[in-house]
Amino acid sequence: MAGPMLERLGTVLVKTEATEGTYAAPSATTNALQVFNLQPTVNSQEIVRQILRNTLSSPGFIPGETFLEFKFDTELRAIGTVPTAVAPLREDVLYRAALWVPVYTAGPPADVTYGLTSDNFSTVSTCSASVNLDGLAFRLAGCRANLATNLTGGQLPTLTWTLRGAFLGITNPPGGSDAVVDEALPTPTFQAPSVLPLPFMGAQFTMHSFAGIIQKLTMDMGNDIRARKDVTKPFNIRSFFVGNRKMVGTMDPEQMLRADHDIWARWVGMTSGAINVVHGSGVGGTITLNWPTTQYRAPKIGTRELLRTNDLDWEATGTDNEATIKYS
Repeated sequence: MAGPMLERLGTVLVKTEATEGTYAAPSATTNALQVFNLQPTVNSQEIVRQILRNTLSSPGFIPGETFLEFKFDTELRAIGTVPTAVAPLREDVLYRAALWVPVYTAGPPADVTYGLTSDNFSTVSTCSASVNLDGLAFRLAGCRANLATNLTGGQLPTLTWTLRGAFLGITNPPGGSDAVVDEALPTPTFQAPSVLPLPFMGAQFTMHSFAGIIQKLTMDMGNDIRARKDVTKPFNIRSFFVGNRKMVGTMDPEQMLRADHDIWARWVGMTSGAINVVHGSGVGGTITLNWPTTQYRAPKIGTRELLRTNDLDWEATGTDNEATIKYS
């Protein structure tokens, strides 16, 4: 009998699929991600049999439609070189699964800029994942993702991914293509592991062309991930797709006079403006996040270190141009 499984031991491997919903086995050498705060969830419908009998005892239930969801963080970091189509970011698989599309510029200066799309199907961008929890591996296919960012001053900036995938099935005795298998924990090879992430400090920031003083900026792209139902699949799900998107965020600038930056008139007047962040510096070390068209929601009054602040919720709008993330 195996010993207990440790929470700190595990790997996450992801790979873009050649065929939507068909498991593409990822490699620990080329597809491993550095993740933390891993939260696994098994979502299953239980079919209750409401049979009239001569007893009030439960007749039990039957497992129905099932899928897996894994939520985890990665560091928002540069890798020391500018990613290319031949040597992309490891997170490229997740960006594509969340409907971000890379555009590579050879330069100089070279960069890759991720922009948004509403197209789930013309190019296959679903992914497969293998999540090994100290010897027990979970396999997902047809995955789609949601992305949220968390930029907090003095801390490492992070990307929070929510990955939802089809449950591949279970056999008894266990089979090699099952959704859950006993598998030795692989030895992962990470991308540019010697390049350390930078804390969110010394950044450039503007909100609607104003240099507000903030401590924290967040964004949630708000992907509504839905199942593509298919009765030929073991648990009735072929793959997942993004059915809707509503990108929102928060920030906490120090309270401003209306004469300096009138957030009140901009809110009431539905005035749009850009939010822009530059993190890091130098070739292969710079990440730029831009939301070109954002609206402030009703300002809230807050405090930080005994200073007045405005807790501002905002929404990004547009036509597949709500945001870009550029590595340069």
